[in-house]
Amino acid sequence: MDRTNDKVAYLYDSFHPSVLRLLGYIVESAHKYGKWVGICGEMGGDPEATPLLVGSGLDELSMVPTSIPNVKRIVKSISYKEAREVFEEATKMKTTEEVHKLVDKTYGEIIRLK
Repeated sequence: MDRTNDKVAYLYDSFHPSVLRLLGYIVESAHKYGKWVGICGEMGGDPEATPLLVGSGLDELSMVPTSIPNVKRIVKSISYKEAREVFEEATKMKTTEEVHKLVDKTYGEIIRLK
């Protein structure tokens, strides 16, 4: 998906359940062979994505330095077990809207704190 192409950019959303399923598959496959998995880019520093990324089992999040304090605070405020359950539930959803609502319902207060 080309986020910079005005004709298709509206289709881009890293919270789409199929993107999350693919992420889960990548992490599971890499870990099966003893490899670590990291994510770099906008999603790595997105506070709303943080619980999902933790729940996916990723080993490393890479982000711009200004995002580190907030993401670190969120990581320290959540449990891996719950994040894993939320991630699994999100991968079974049909729309990005459902995923956003799930994350907001579960982690909204934590995410909105600064």
